[in-house]
Amino acid sequence: MLFSRYVLLWFLLCIGSLHAQVYLHNESVGADLGDNYMSPTTLALSQGSSLLDYTVGEFDTDLLTLHIPLGLQLDSIILRNYQSTAVGNVSFIGFQSNRTTLSGFPFSGFSDQINYSLYGALDLNENLLPRMLQLGGSPAGPLQAGNYAFWMNETGTTSSAVFEFQSSAAIPEPDVALLGLFGLFVFSVRRRRM
Repeated sequence: MLFSRYVLLWFLLCIGSLHAQVYLHNESVGADLGDNYMSPTTLALSQGSSLLDYTVGEFDTDLLTLHIPLGLQLDSIILRNYQSTAVGNVSFIGFQSNRTTLSGFPFSGFSDQINYSLYGALDLNENLLPRMLQLGGSPAGPLQAGNYAFWMNETGTTSSAVFEFQSSAAIPEPDVALLGLFGLFVFSVRRRRM
């Protein structure tokens, strides 16, 4: 009897530790991501880990606007799976900050900088966000609240990818005016003591 209680307790703990994956979007279950740069698919990030699962064919483009709500920040974009019909193939992912659509897309040149990376099977389980920011000339660090226009396309044959977007609560930056007032207060108190 005591053994069966322990087995039941172990079973409940195991079931409780399992959790379903949260998807930002999954093309195999839902619709294809948008291909109109003026009205891309809009997705909202939630705290924790969210997956983006998509497939692009040769000269196919998938576009989305990722909305990061106030209080959250995007810490990493990790390539979790990559499949291609060609060995050694690489694909493209890029984004522009503070935008809901891509500027100058796709061939007229970008009026705003684009953060981007090429990725393939050799990049599995790698966080691509630092590379994307570096290649785009943006400051390092997590992406803060706002809208980001993403562009994914294939440079060769058909490929599919799963990216894990990891987000956390944003660390609020100190208010400069408040810090200035505090410094003025400390200065005036110190001056009165002299």
